[in-house]
Amino acid sequence: MMKYKYLLFDADNTLFDFDAAELQAFKSLNDIYPGMFLQDYFSVYHEINDGIWKELEQGEIERAELKTERFRRYAERMNFEISDRDIERIGMEYPSRLKKGTRLIDGAAAVLDLLTKASYSAYIVTNGLSEVQRARVNASEIKKYVTNTYVSEEIGYSKPDKRFFEAVMNDIGDERHEQYLVIGDSLTSDIDGAAAAEIDACFFFSGWSKLRRTRRKVCDKKPRRTG
Repeated sequence: MMKYKYLLFDADNTLFDFDAAELQAFKSLNDIYPGMFLQDYFSVYHEINDGIWKELEQGEIERAELKTERFRRYAERMNFEISDRDIERIGMEYPSRLKKGTRLIDGAAAVLDLLTKASYSAYIVTNGLSEVQRARVNASEIKKYVTNTYVSEEIGYSKPDKRFFEAVMNDIGDERHEQYLVIGDSLTSDIDGAAAAEIDACFFFSGWSKLRRTRRKVCDKKPRRTG
């Protein structure tokens, strides 16, 4: 008999190749602001964007502010002279580019196919922007495997807040924590979040894919806070 019934998958860099989507969306902004979004500058933006999403997880910034603040910081770091109006425009335009990024992590569709055939129920739990994440799921080949998608922007709480996971379990209609497994690539939002909600977790480590083009999974049946 299987231990878990409900598998809660993170979206970005667990099922979807967010790094590829982010780079493509970033470069595409060059058609409206030539020279500002070159691939050589991407590492700067990526660092800023990663940091600002961590701020969201900790409740240090509001989601609405995040959409433009990341580009304001990027322009400031790069010493680009750009108006607040243009920053707002970029912040509004970028999600429409990002939601076209439906490339999956290698093997994601095959894994979901096997799991759903084995009677597991797969869900997506994500901190991403609703307009982006829902568009990507709906346009991807994994849509048929996903029972439902839960987005923090709609729930009102962001991972790792345990209230996010409690809302998910409440909507699914089964509050037996032992029936759930969280699977994700973030030690903070996914693994710490699962620990806070007293749900088992599986850490998906994709870092080796960038170094050795391989991946491995490290599972922990009793997730613990890491800090």
